[in-house]
Parts: sequence; C-alpha cells; structure tokens
Amino acid sequence: MQGTWYTYTDEDKIQTVSFDGNLWKSMGRTYKAFEASKHPSEITYDANDTSKNNWVVGAFMESNDGIFKGDENPSRIVNIRGWYQGSGDGTYYYNTTQTVDGKKLKC
Repeated sequence: MQGTWYTYTDEDKIQTVSFDGNLWKSMGRTYKAFEASKHPSEITYDANDTSKNNWVVGAFMESNDGIFKGDENPSRIVNIRGWYQGSGDGTYYYNTTQTVDGKKLKC
C-alpha cells in the first residue's frame, strides 16, 4: 500500500491518501501508524494526554464475507482506526478490480 493513492469522497471529490513507511497522510494531516499487535487490548483514554492524537492503528483483514458491495472481492484489506477509537468501522483501503465500460481495471 506504500505510495500515493486516489479515492472519491461521498461528495464525488478526489482525495489523496499516502502511505510512507509508518506514516499515513490523509486530508492534510499526518498520522503515525502502528500495527494492531502493538496496541494494548485495554486502553484508557486520557483527555490530558495529547501525545497520541496523531496515532492510528492499522491491521490487515481478509474479505470473505462480501461486505464490499460492487467490488470483485478484494483479498487483503488495510483497516485504520484511531489510537483511542472505541467504536466505528475505521477506514478501509484495498486494491480491487472494477469493471468500467465493460473492461476490467485494477484499482
């Protein structure tokens, strides 16, 4: 996933996202990404500790349940969540093949 990627927002605008080593850059901000195995399973949010405000947790997922409708089943998915995120899906990134005008394109 290293490099710069382009995606559409819900408002059909192009957004760039880049992965550079353990840095994830999205929407003009830079975050330090850590593997999920490095994240403690029980963590308490401390509003006074701002040192981890730009930290995120990344993990690989396998897609075999068809949750990505319209895609031709991406096999490896990167899921990124906030360090202190307690609920929500996070953000998913993956490569897939899409059919555009009858042609299969790798995306």
